Amino acid sequence: MTRITLEKGHVLRPLLPRLLPAGVNPPASDVVVKRLQQNRRRFNITRVACEPCRKRKSKCDAQHPTCSGCARRQVDCQYETLRAGGSRYEALKRSYEDAKHDLAAYRYLIHVLTTASEEVSQAIIRRIKTSASIPSIHRSVLEARLVLEVRDSNRDRRACALP
Repeated sequence: MTRITLEKGHVLRPLLPRLLPAGVNPPASDVVVKRLQQNRRRFNITRVACEPCRKRKSKCDAQHPTCSGCARRQVDCQYETLRAGGSRYEALKRSYEDAKHDLAAYRYLIHVLTTASEEVSQAIIRRIKTSASIPSIHRSVLEARLVLEVRDSNRDRRACALP
């Protein structure tokens, strides 16, 4: 048997196969392969891992509400996709769409603030300062505009109907 010597003079001994107990014959090769396949841990591929497992870059079994890794570590298990189903790509796509709608609402409010009368602009700014959500302010401004348009069209019809 040959010995391997490392740089600093350390000598490694050769590794020998494990000895079997007396009276036991070595298993056939196909039995060994089956045993190795059974012992190997298999992880299911998950579509969406929880945030703590993603940050740790560890395997996640994606069990809901808490995956086994977070349960073992006693960590709060949170998933990026709160809506049922979907992959990380779909969650990012939804978040992009939400951001597009928010941007449109902000642009509309800025347009209204710059073109409306001082009185209307001050009312909108007061609602923003009282921490009303931008989508609710956007909806109320749109509804108010629709009411004003209906009122104006009714007034125009009445004016045309009078002789």
